[in-house]
Amino acid sequence: MTVRAIAGLVVLNAFVLAVGACVLWALRGWREWSDFLRLSGVAYLLGLAALFVVWTLELVLGIPFGAVSVALTGLGLALAAIAVGYRRGRRAPRLGSLPPSLVRPALLGALVVAAIAVYLEALFRPGRLSGNGWDVWGSWLPKAKEIYFGGGLDAELFASLPGPSYPPGLPALHAAAFHAMGSADSATLHLQQWFLAVGFAAAVAGLLARRVRGWILLPLLLLLLLMPDVRNRATDLYADVPLGYQLAVAALLVLLWIEDRHAWKLWAGTLLLSGAMLTKREGILFAACIVAAALVASFRERRSLWPRLGVAAVAAFALALPWRIWFMAQDVPSDAPEAGYLGVFDHLDRFWPSIELVVSTFFDYDLWLLVPTLVVAASVLAYLGGARREAAFALTLLVTSLVGSAWTYWSNPSLEISRDDGLVNRVVGSPLLMLGALLPLLLELAWSGNRARAAVSERGGGSIRTRRAALAAGIVLVAVAAYPAITLAGGAPRFPSYDDCIQAPVAGQQVRVVFGYAETYPDASALRDRAFASGFEGTEVAQDGCGRVRVFLDDVPSLAIGQEVVEEARGVGLDPALEQDPDD
Repeated sequence: MTVRAIAGLVVLNAFVLAVGACVLWALRGWREWSDFLRLSGVAYLLGLAALFVVWTLELVLGIPFGAVSVALTGLGLALAAIAVGYRRGRRAPRLGSLPPSLVRPALLGALVVAAIAVYLEALFRPGRLSGNGWDVWGSWLPKAKEIYFGGGLDAELFASLPGPSYPPGLPALHAAAFHAMGSADSATLHLQQWFLAVGFAAAVAGLLARRVRGWILLPLLLLLLLMPDVRNRATDLYADVPLGYQLAVAALLVLLWIEDRHAWKLWAGTLLLSGAMLTKREGILFAACIVAAALVASFRERRSLWPRLGVAAVAAFALALPWRIWFMAQDVPSDAPEAGYLGVFDHLDRFWPSIELVVSTFFDYDLWLLVPTLVVAASVLAYLGGARREAAFALTLLVTSLVGSAWTYWSNPSLEISRDDGLVNRVVGSPLLMLGALLPLLLELAWSGNRARAAVSERGGGSIRTRRAALAAGIVLVAVAAYPAITLAGGAPRFPSYDDCIQAPVAGQQVRVVFGYAETYPDASALRDRAFASGFEGTEVAQDGCGRVRVFLDDVPSLAIGQEVVEEARGVGLDPALEQDPDD
C-alpha cells in the first residue's frame, strides 16, 4: 500500500462522483448547489451504476478495458448526460441553504454526526488492513485481475472460477481501481469499499433530510452502519455489501416516487437496480422484491403507476441483459438454481428449514442489533398512523425478500442449510440494508401520523442560535480531527514499497533469475519472448503478489549458478537480477 495508491483511489471515486453528478443533473437538475451537496451520495451511486452498465457493455463487445477507455467512458457518459440536461431545460444552479435537519444546531444531532464521522474514519484503518476471504481470492480478484491485466473477459477463466456467471460490474470497478492505483494492489483495494460505505450513508441522509427529523434520521443511520455483520464486512471485497447499498437506495427512491410522483426518483432507482443486477446475480431476485413491494404499495393508483413501474422494471433488466447474453453465448455455466426453476418442488423437504434459517438469521440481535425488530414495529405503527402505502411497501419487501433469501437455499440442494459458513449472513444482509434504509422514514410517519410535517422553528435570539451552531460545529470538527490526531500520535503510517516484496538470494538455497517486472501481461509476455529467443527456456510469467507481473526463471540450484545465468543474459542485452526462490 502506498500514498500513490490511496491518492489514485481518491481520484477514481471523485471521477465516479463527477459522472454521477452529470447523470443526476440530466434526471433531476438542481436549483441550488446545496441540493447537489445534499444528494451527492445519490449522485455517487448513480455514477457507479451508470459505469457498471457501460463497462459491462464494453467488455461484452470486446472493447479493451484500460485507463484510457475508463476515462473516455466516463467522459462520454458525462457529456451525454449534460446534453440531455440542456435538452430538458436544466439551468445553472445558484447558492442556497442546506436542509434544516442537516444543519440545525442541535447538540444531539452534532453528537450523532460526530459519531458517524468517527465511525467512518475508524473504518478506514481496517480497510487498509483487511484480508481476503475464500471467494475473494478464488473468484472476485481473479476476475478483476484478468480485466486489468488482459483488458477484457476470458470465458475460459470465468468458467473455471466459482460463480462463473456472476456479472462483471464489481470486478470492472476493481480493475479500474488497479489502473488508478498504478498496480494490482489487492491490499489498498479494500479502501474502495470504504468509499462505497460513505456514498451509501450520504445517499440515505440526503434523500431523507427533508422528510425526517434529524433526531430520528441521524441516530438510525448510525445504528444501520453499526450493525455488527455489516460493520465486519464493510471493507471486504465480496459483492454482498455493495449490492445491498445499491438495492437499499433504489428501494428508498422507488418508495419516495410512490409518495410524490417525482419521475427522476423512479428512473434513478431503475438505474441503481441495473447496477445491482450487474453487481451480483442476487440483484435480480431482490430487484423483483422491490418491484413487487411497489406494486402492492401503489395498488390504489395502479392504473397510473403500474404501467410506469412495468417500464422501469423492463428497462432495469434490459440494461443488464448484455451480460446474460454474453455468458450464455460463451457457454459459461449459468447462474440458474441447481434444481431448476420448477425442480424446487422435488425438494420440498428443504423449504421449511430454509425459511427457519433465514428468519432466525434475520432477527439475530448479535448480527443486526434492533434494526429488524424496529422495522417491523415501525411498519405496523406507520400503518396504524395512516401511512398505509409506506407500511405496505416495507412489509411486502420484508416478506418477499425473506422468501427470496430462503429460495436461494431451497433451490440449491448442494448448499448446507446451516449458519456455520456465514453465507446466510451475506444473503440476508441485502434485505437488512434495504429495510434499514426505510426505517427512518417509517418512524417519522409513525411519529407524525402521516400528517404533513410542520416547519420546525428555532426559538430564541439570533445570538443564541449562533452560539449553538458554533458549539455543534465545534463538536463535529473536534471529533473529525481527534481520530487521525490520535492515530498519528503513534507515528506516521509506513507504506511498503515494491522492494519490501523482494527477497534477497541466500547462499546455499535455490534462487530465481528475474528478467524484470511489468504492469501488464502483454508487456511481461514480450519480455518473456525475448528471454525465450535468447535461449532461456522455461522462463515463466506470473503475478508477484504485489501488483506487478514477474518474468523469471525458477528453480536455479545455487547462487553461483544464478550469477552465471545473469552474466550470460546480460551478454545478450537482458538485465536480470537474482532473488530468493521462496518455493525452495
